[in-house]
Parts: sequence; C-alpha cells; structure tokens
Amino acid sequence: MDDGLWLLCASCVFWAAAFALGGRVAVVHWVLLPAFLLLPVDLYLYALYGRGFSVIHLGIVSESSWQEAREFAGGKIWPLLAATCLAAGWWRAVL
Repeated sequence: MDDGLWLLCASCVFWAAAFALGGRVAVVHWVLLPAFLLLPVDLYLYALYGRGFSVIHLGIVSESSWQEAREFAGGKIWPLLAATCLAAGWWRAVL
C-alpha cells in the first residue's frame, strides 16, 4: 500500500473515531487545534528551508534562547507570529 492511500485510510479511521468519541464537531476541532496553529509554521519552513516542521525543528527551538530561535526563523518571525495569531483568532471565532 503506498503512503498516500495509507494516510487517507488512517485519516478516515481517525475522523470516525473522533466523531464517535466526541459526538460533536466542536470536540474534534479542539483536538486539532495544535495542528492548526502549527500550519503557518509548517508553511513558513517549507518556503524558507524546503522542509516542513519536524522533531529536529522542535528540539532546536525548545533548547535555544529566544534570540537563537529568532535567527533560526530567518528574522521573519513577526509575520509568522501574526499569521499564527490570525489562525488562532479565526479558530476562536468559528467555535
């Protein structure tokens, strides 16, 4: 089974389980909030480095100071932070 088909099947099973356990769409939205907030970061890393968010990036950011993390982000941390805040605000408005 190729990766795309496996991912599609796993996603369908996750959604079915989430709706069965939560009973409402709003419950599933709260579960997906961390992934939704990391979407701007992931798109930014794809644009800047050609790779998405990984455990390596998380380790670099968590073990470094604010200045080092800002340098790693390429000095464009403020638009990234604004996009993340905008995503959080939209998420809150939807719920």
